[in-house]
Amino acid sequence: MDGILQGIEHYCCGDKNIIYERYMFNTRNKLATESFDYYYAVIGQKSNRCDYEAFRDQPVQDRLFWGIVDNGTRHKLITRVH
Repeated sequence: MDGILQGIEHYCCGDKNIIYERYMFNTRNKLATESFDYYYAVIGQKSNRCDYEAFRDQPVQDRLFWGIVDNGTRHKLITRVH
């Protein structure tokens, strides 16, 4: 099934530029007008195009953290991580 889906994606989207996809992923910050849930969903979708396969959860976690533009919220998250 994965092969079929990859074939369809390749047919519809063509070859992907991994550097560009990772740039788009790593520069996507949360907008003030969007909910955290929406931001989380967008980041998850963008990470799928980055070929991070073996360690996908870590880049998503990092991007969520760095994408929060409010330094107070980021500080609260840092102090809660153990």
